[in-house]
Amino acid sequence: MSEPHDTFHVFFICTGNRFRSVLAEHRLRQATAGLPVRVSSLGTLDEPGIPALADAIELGAGAGLDLAEHRSRPLRGEDLHAADLVVGFERNHVAAAVVEAGAPREKTFGAYELVELLARIESPGDLSVPERARNAVARANAARREGKRPFRELSDPVGRGRPFAADTAAQVGDQVARIAFGLFGAGPAAAAAPTTPSAAGHLLFVWAPAGWRLEQRDGEPPAVGDIVEVEGATLIVTAVGPSPLPGDRRRCGYTQPR
Repeated sequence: MSEPHDTFHVFFICTGNRFRSVLAEHRLRQATAGLPVRVSSLGTLDEPGIPALADAIELGAGAGLDLAEHRSRPLRGEDLHAADLVVGFERNHVAAAVVEAGAPREKTFGAYELVELLARIESPGDLSVPERARNAVARANAARREGKRPFRELSDPVGRGRPFAADTAAQVGDQVARIAFGLFGAGPAAAAAPTTPSAAGHLLFVWAPAGWRLEQRDGEPPAVGDIVEVEGATLIVTAVGPSPLPGDRRRCGYTQPR
């Protein structure tokens, strides 16, 4: 099948391209199936052709992802100057993408950094999927320039045991769900999103073990740091920003497990 002429190309970068970036790649492919989005992943280590880690394969399978055929690809030798978005999980991933592969600095982010920025911006709804995503990336970069924040990293799970690996995989899934929704209005949260935007009340981006969903709620949105209870789960509000729904003037709170 030929690729659409206007395709939004995302690269995820981690160290070995065997856990974090490959899980993110396949998660985003899953969330954007049928959209003009191309997703790739690379590693900063110069070790090509190695399978994904066993934990990544098993944890991915639990999310409906097949990583058995994946083989690592090194960042070295790649040219990312035309990438629409590059996402790393550690500061050195971001630096390597820019310095070694020519990724545009204004389109290169840490995963947590991008998630937090997307929660603060609003993109027009009358754009094609690639145009909407490029608009969101540009606005996220503009918001980044407004003030420095600590760079939060997602550590490599290699050698740290199965519970740490499972937690890392869950965090990757959370990040990708937010990125998919913030850029493309896609993924599990989009499927549960209300179809008729309203000016009344607020939205809540709710975390659950099975994935994210978007809820409509009455009243003003909670503040950052507030604790909310949803179906027996205790969640903390990590950001409050514009609604990700086109034409919706409500505010949206974003949650994570406490």
